[in-house]
Amino acid sequence: MFSRGLKVSVVIPAYNAAEYLDESISSVLDQSYSNLELIVVDDGSIDKTSDIVSKFRDSRLTYVYQDNKGVSGARNRGLEIASGDYIAFLDADDIWCRTKLEMQVSVLDNNSDIDFIFTNLLRFSDGGPVLGDLFSLIPEILVSDVYELSKDIYALKKESMAVFSKIKMFATWVPTCLFRRKVVEKVRFPEGVPISEDFDFMLRVYEGTRAAFITSPQVKVRRHPGNSFHNHSDTLMPDLYAAYRVEKDLRTLLAKYYLLHIKSQKWSNLAYHYYSRGRHLESIYPYLRCFLLPGNRVNAFMHLAVASLFGVVEFVRQKK
Repeated sequence: MFSRGLKVSVVIPAYNAAEYLDESISSVLDQSYSNLELIVVDDGSIDKTSDIVSKFRDSRLTYVYQDNKGVSGARNRGLEIASGDYIAFLDADDIWCRTKLEMQVSVLDNNSDIDFIFTNLLRFSDGGPVLGDLFSLIPEILVSDVYELSKDIYALKKESMAVFSKIKMFATWVPTCLFRRKVVEKVRFPEGVPISEDFDFMLRVYEGTRAAFITSPQVKVRRHPGNSFHNHSDTLMPDLYAAYRVEKDLRTLLAKYYLLHIKSQKWSNLAYHYYSRGRHLESIYPYLRCFLLPGNRVNAFMHLAVASLFGVVEFVRQKK
């Protein structure tokens, strides 16, 4: 489908991405919504990334090279260049389903009160089975604070920060999102931050915005040895650092209040990570931090009491 209406700018940050970049670029240029520009920001690659890009003969594709600044720096460069009314990001090793942009653009075109729209995703590995969709891990996303726009498409009833403060896992993966330009033109990814840069960025986007989402997976996220992290536990402390970084920049007291709930959930996740692995002494401090914040106090108090008991036992055993 070609639209002469609003244009989409897609940014792909690429660092030594030659192995998978061909598939990622193709998944953008083959979208059923074709009124787009694709900006590939080569972040100082020393492999054949530039050769992969040069294979494509498409006037919608722009290639930009810069010295290595990390994924945040590459995305920020793409944001500076982007000219579209809508903005999207795709990682150089991931793939979009063909109708992703068409579905998302339709929602934003027809709902002026929606600021951005995200989708479900599938994880997969080369030569292996699909590892499951994200939303199956967060069923609460459909329980409350949403209403149905059309089949498989829902909108939030409240500000994004309010809704996502109640959801246990990170739902708005950046490669699944389509943003109105006004939402992200003054937001930037934190440079020099190797993990949880997406979480930092999205926390800033949440303030004062309303979102919609598509329950069908429209993005395939590749898992391979070169990923920046492999386990959810890798992001536990970086997510907390992101929340505290963002807190000082939030403009409204209401957003700061909802962020307290998000920090509480993150401390709870960290505490449970230690507790479930028998590291009870290490779980006490994060459970205490969780207890001092709104949202998970009853659960934190119960685990804190048990963890403290087990912690005393551990301490005594270590002294023997």
